[in-house]
Amino acid sequence: SLDQQGSSISFLIEKVYLSLDQQGSSHPSLQVVNGPEILDKFVGEAERRVRALFEPAEAEWMAAGDESALHVIVLDEMDAIARKRGSLGGDTSGVRDSVVNQLLSKMDGVNQAENFLVVGLTNRPELLDQALLRPGRLEVHLRVELPDLLGRRDILRIHTRAMRSSGSLSGEAAAFIDSAEEGEHGGLPARCEHFSGAELAGLVRSAASFALARSVVNETGASVRREDLERSLGEVSAASGRREEELEMRFSSHGISEPSTKHAMLLRELSRFARPSPLPGAPRVQSVLLSANGHGSGVTALGAWCASLASKRGTVDWARLLTPSDLMGGDEAARCAELKAAFAEARGMRRSILVLDDVDRLVSGNGPNGASPSILGTLRALLRE
Repeated sequence: SLDQQGSSISFLIEKVYLSLDQQGSSHPSLQVVNGPEILDKFVGEAERRVRALFEPAEAEWMAAGDESALHVIVLDEMDAIARKRGSLGGDTSGVRDSVVNQLLSKMDGVNQAENFLVVGLTNRPELLDQALLRPGRLEVHLRVELPDLLGRRDILRIHTRAMRSSGSLSGEAAAFIDSAEEGEHGGLPARCEHFSGAELAGLVRSAASFALARSVVNETGASVRREDLERSLGEVSAASGRREEELEMRFSSHGISEPSTKHAMLLRELSRFARPSPLPGAPRVQSVLLSANGHGSGVTALGAWCASLASKRGTVDWARLLTPSDLMGGDEAARCAELKAAFAEARGMRRSILVLDDVDRLVSGNGPNGASPSILGTLRALLRE
């Protein structure tokens, strides 16, 4: 299972387990293990813990065969223990690779039991060893997307259920949450675009904190009002989606307010590239290069301004500026992974703009012409997808 951050996949797993428990006559067994907890400082201990996960299922299979109950093993943060073998240069003991080998042996080995179900949870599926994703192992891949408008409304209702029953939610605030209208004048669900389940829960907690602070000052009962929810929108932001403030910081200090004729023409060109092509077989990634003669010509501010304006007008659903400073502090492999993650997030949206600032510095390294061959190759591959 491929899990986006904050998408409440653990809650989904619990519901699936309860459904299995209600449908079957024999009670299924559930083990939820956090991936990093399997690792240990002693060599061989991590492999022993992996074998221990499967021992109850194997013992019951040997005793009861097809009559044995289902054993569900949930591996949370699976990328911590199942990374591609040979990808961790600092793992001199080879423990990480041995853990992957142990998982492969237990899931699809010679003496494999057939009474267990392994569910892997991760936010970084690209880091997993490909052998684990083949048929017979983790062959079913499910991506948990961000909730849509009605999904956000239902999640907000769940997190305010106790407030409604206790009378701590005003009628105006309840109507604001229950509104499924779209647009600028829509309800709270429409204004929480790109919010995950965890971020919506944080939004409700933030509104509750404002109500509690007001009750302390006024010495009255705490009641969440609509203005508390609107105020919490300024405190809690979505990790995905449009990042207009980040873009505006790049051009607000340069005095760009209204587009000139040339700038308006450039904006139209960038908007055309941001729209999905209706033609079949068209490339998924379209790219355009903004170049300038000399330093300080304002090409960064212009690119960020165009992306921000397209985001505000609704031409794109996702806009982000990636700079060389965002890739600092890591080796070439980490910088490549950051590039892949940015492109993957952009591809997850229907219409998106990704601004790569100072491309020459983004791909800098010890290779020919001062460029890193691995980063340059990664960027070329991503642009050709």
